[in-house]
Amino acid sequence: MASLKAAAVHCPGIDILVVDNASPEPVDATISQHFPDFPVPLRVLRNTANIGAGANFLRCVEEARGDWLWILGDDDTVREDSLPTMIRAVEAHPDSLAICFSSVHDVHDTERNFIGRPALLAGIKSVGGYFFLSTNLYHRASMLREIRIGYVYNYSMVPIFCMLLAAIGDGRRVVESPKSVVNTTAPNEWSPSLYYLSIMTTIESLGDESDRRALWKLIYRPEILRYVAIDSIMRASSDRTGGACFYYDQTMFRNTYYLPPFSGTRLMVSIARQFVKAPRLAMRAMAFSARMTGKPKLYVDRRNVGDIAPDVHRRF
Repeated sequence: MASLKAAAVHCPGIDILVVDNASPEPVDATISQHFPDFPVPLRVLRNTANIGAGANFLRCVEEARGDWLWILGDDDTVREDSLPTMIRAVEAHPDSLAICFSSVHDVHDTERNFIGRPALLAGIKSVGGYFFLSTNLYHRASMLREIRIGYVYNYSMVPIFCMLLAAIGDGRRVVESPKSVVNTTAPNEWSPSLYYLSIMTTIESLGDESDRRALWKLIYRPEILRYVAIDSIMRASSDRTGGACFYYDQTMFRNTYYLPPFSGTRLMVSIARQFVKAPRLAMRAMAFSARMTGKPKLYVDRRNVGDIAPDVHRRF
């Protein structure tokens, strides 16, 4: 809020909506206490229950005012010149559906324009910047028309991106800007299994097979399969219900669907599944490998490991 307060000074005509997702301490009281002199009016809506991050983002789309929508997470800090930067971008591209700004997740070297869904999926280098809501500015009315898609694919963890794919169709424009509007954010602490189980459902929102393949290529990363396997093994070591194997199978099926049927990666996925079924043996093997290589952090140095990292450190 402090960074947004500094940015709002430059644009007194903006409308700011805070959607309180049933936090233990009401947000409006916190704002009144710590930011009594906020430079623009604030509207605060409080959910009666915590509806999850994705659904809360969709509430922002429904309840916001104005022509353009910028959704910020509560752990993001914005640049002081962010709002003037966005206004200039809108003035330069008034007919665009969305403007994706440069970020740590996806650095844009130059401005690029994509007209239609096939061009977008074929042209972007990474989906990271599109998944990261705080670096995107949306034409609100166009996105609101696809709100049903957002709720149907809320499980994907990126329902706004699914709405964008629906809204762009064959003729709308999405602009990538080399300008930045947010600073670095807090590290990702999501479980890799949960993230990659959910994120691949974005593919199901597309009806065209070539679009599905193009999106799969953008999301799929071979190295992720190792982290999903380790995460599943860690979960299986304390799970007696078989849930770890169930989620491993679901996650791997979605992530390897478009791989050749007899590829080496599919073979490794099958082998890793046997370790998920025998987690104690797998833990001994990983501990032995860590001792032999002298790299006990081999499995936890990447952010993708997320919330299993402390448990891995403890066991190793």
